[in-house]
Amino acid sequence: MEYKLVVMRDPYGFHPLVMGRKNNGAVVFAFEMCALDLIQATYEFIVVLDSGMVVALGYVVDSGIPSEQELIWSHYVGRMFIQPTQMIRDLGVKLKLASVKAVIEGKRVVVIDDSIEWGTTSLKIIRLLKEAGITEIHMRIASPPIIGSCYYEVDTPSSMELISNRMDVEKIRNYFGYNSLAFLSIDSLEKFMGEDAPRFCNAYFSVYYPVMP
Repeated sequence: MEYKLVVMRDPYGFHPLVMGRKNNGAVVFAFEMCALDLIQATYEFIVVLDSGMVVALGYVVDSGIPSEQELIWSHYVGRMFIQPTQMIRDLGVKLKLASVKAVIEGKRVVVIDDSIEWGTTSLKIIRLLKEAGITEIHMRIASPPIIGSCYYEVDTPSSMELISNRMDVEKIRNYFGYNSLAFLSIDSLEKFMGEDAPRFCNAYFSVYYPVMP
């Protein structure tokens, strides 16, 4: 008798699909990578964490500006933007970030981050850098402004809590006190994705939901 394993994912990829393999050769699938750890399965792909670091590397290569590790991140604190209350998000950021004053004092810096949701982390970054003696802060965000809630996977309770939903880029720059601020445009994002762009949901950035929540 021939056995088959049929794996299905929704066509928009709202839920991730992780493939792993056990020591005996068995192939397994799950929605979350931690599920593979529980059954001692190995990943069949490489996961890149700290997405801001990956983007920063590309920026360094393209701009020629030297890179320094000016902020130290704790990897033992969860993702801030999915926490249920602002108080918990504020506490988490306090535990997550620390600056390296000897590296950054008296410098002008370009700070690279993957996104801005509520702005909790950005406020902490600006305070840490100014306390460490930074003279100018130029912020570059590797995603378009997030203006819509995600109802499919990581739920953001209210779009009105998202800072880009309430303010334009210049108002956000003034709010945080950056010398300059720029986001990746939706057009540039789709250009990078190439012919696969129509297959991805961009409701975060466009408020166009392929499946109405």
